[in-house]
Amino acid sequence: MREVFVSSVEDFVAKFEEHKREGPLLALFVGSVDPSTGENWCGDCRNAHPFIHNAYASGGEKTIIISEVGVRDVWKNPENSFRKHQKTRLRCVPTLIRYQNGNEVIRLEEGQLTRQEMVDEVFS
Repeated sequence: MREVFVSSVEDFVAKFEEHKREGPLLALFVGSVDPSTGENWCGDCRNAHPFIHNAYASGGEKTIIISEVGVRDVWKNPENSFRKHQKTRLRCVPTLIRYQNGNEVIRLEEGQLTRQEMVDEVFS
C-alpha cells in the first residue's frame, strides 16, 4: 500500500486527482488526534483501526489517501468541508471508500469497518 496523508478537503481532492487513474484508489477518513490525550478522539475510528490494519496485507500496490477530518468540535460542525464537498459527502467517521476510474464503488462507514470480511473486500 502506498499511503498519502492529507488534512484538508482541498488536499484530498488534489491527491485524488493525482492518483485516480492508477487503478483502485482507497480513501480513509478518520477523526484527528486529540492533542490533550494523544489519541484519536473518535471511538469508532479506534475500534476500526485493527481491522483496517489487517486488511493492508491484501492491499497490494493500491494507493490509500488517509484524511483527518479535524478534532471533535471541528468535525461536528455541520459546515465541515468533508461533510459538504461533492467528492466526499461524509456523514460519519470512520469512512472507507474505494474508487475505480474516479468513481465511488464501495463505501463503508462506522461499525461496518469492524467487520473484517467487508474491509477485506474494499482492499482486495
